[in-house]
Amino acid sequence: MAKQQAAAQTSKVESTNVAAPANPVTEADYGGATTTSGKIRWLASQGKTRSEIAKALNIRYQHVRNVLIQPLKSDQKKVENKSETA
Repeated sequence: MAKQQAAAQTSKVESTNVAAPANPVTEADYGGATTTSGKIRWLASQGKTRSEIAKALNIRYQHVRNVLIQPLKSDQKKVENKSETA
C-alpha cells in the first residue's frame, strides 16, 4: 500500500514538471540588459509582441505593457530640459 502511494505521488510530481524551453535565452541574448525593464525594452526593439515578451521572461503581460508605455526617465529629462530652454 505504501509503495502504491509513493508511486502515485511520484507520478503526480513528474506530470507537473515543466519542460525547459527548446531555445533557452541567456543574459547575453538581451543585448546586455540586466534589469527586467531593460530586457523588456530590448525584446520589444527586436519586434517581439507583448505576449511573447511576457512568456519569455516569465512575467505578467501587464508588467510588459506598463514598461513599454512608460517613457524612459532619461527621455523625460530631455523633454523637460527642452521645454525650459524654449
